Amino acid sequence: MVHINDLHRDVLAQILYKAVAAPAKNLSEWKVKLPLLGVCRKWTELALGFVFYQVFVELSELSGPSLGAHFLWTSNAELLISRRCVLKALRLAIELSYCITADQLRFIALEILKLDRVDWQHINSLAFTFATWTLYLPDKPGSQDDKTVTDIARTARYFAQNLRNVVDLS
Repeated sequence: MVHINDLHRDVLAQILYKAVAAPAKNLSEWKVKLPLLGVCRKWTELALGFVFYQVFVELSELSGPSLGAHFLWTSNAELLISRRCVLKALRLAIELSYCITADQLRFIALEILKLDRVDWQHINSLAFTFATWTLYLPDKPGSQDDKTVTDIARTARYFAQNLRNVVDLS
């Protein structure tokens, strides 16, 4: 009887690709693919590129009687950085459940993605998903809202400068 590891590497790679080829829509769907990396060294080598081509950053709200309103950042970026797999990443998806400030965008850029230290040069697709997005235009020039819009624009430009190979922005 033939064992799956007796298959040629190209055949096994095609099987693993079919198993994980569909892009994940969020971090939860992405996590379902991780067990493939724990089977054996051969499977890890073959499946690494299929699993780690997507980077997710998500912001969600934790709420409850004892918590009040707190926000939780979740991401697989640290795992990609620690496994030295950033060169395999092709798509960055940032999903935000609530209105976001320029400071929070900077937090994503510097603390989660570490854009100032890690070169995400292979990212060619950047997707921002906003469950609710409200942008207030300033009533008068120089107002706090005007500063917020300017800060968000400056931070977006920072993303563009550091993810210079992005050709698909949604």
